Amino acid sequence: MNRFNKMSVLGKEILKFGKEGAERLFSLAEGEDLLCAVHAANCLHTVDPGRCEKALQRIMEKDRGFFGNAARMQLEMRKIGIDRMIRKYMQQIP
Repeated sequence: MNRFNKMSVLGKEILKFGKEGAERLFSLAEGEDLLCAVHAANCLHTVDPGRCEKALQRIMEKDRGFFGNAARMQLEMRKIGIDRMIRKYMQQIP
């Protein structure tokens, strides 16, 4: 979680450079490094939700493991909200 928070802070700092910063983050989100792609997509949702969603779906198609699951959870969180998502998963725990 600590590394994720650091990546989020870095992403927000990059976005301060405006359109050029956003494009560079999108190049990471749409790139081959899935770790960077998941983190970059998380920062870019407010900039262009449609393009961000496509990047997350691409990650889900490429990876059926950790990164694909992280992308799926981000999409779900954006769609139904974090509170409903937590309640949904808490109900599944015996």
